[in-house]
Amino acid sequence: MSVVGGISKLGGCHAVMKRIPVTSDCIAAIGYDRGAHVLKIEFTSGALYHYFEVPASVYRRLLNADSHGTCFNDEIKGVYGYEEVKGPRS
Repeated sequence: MSVVGGISKLGGCHAVMKRIPVTSDCIAAIGYDRGAHVLKIEFTSGALYHYFEVPASVYRRLLNADSHGTCFNDEIKGVYGYEEVKGPRS
């Protein structure tokens, strides 16, 4: 499994948050900062979002889900606060 490095601006400092590529129609890669409880999702559109106060158990379920998109819609979208870090490609 390959890992892609990403940069997170959490707490005013820059920290590398690794992202794991996944096979999905809507999600390209998933990362998680265990210390800050921040879930990082890169969508296939190129958009990048950080979701805050996400438990590690939710990250593990998303990473191991048969359908990452369904898991995202059921367990993350509309549940956790988020920040759009990068918009979709034009």
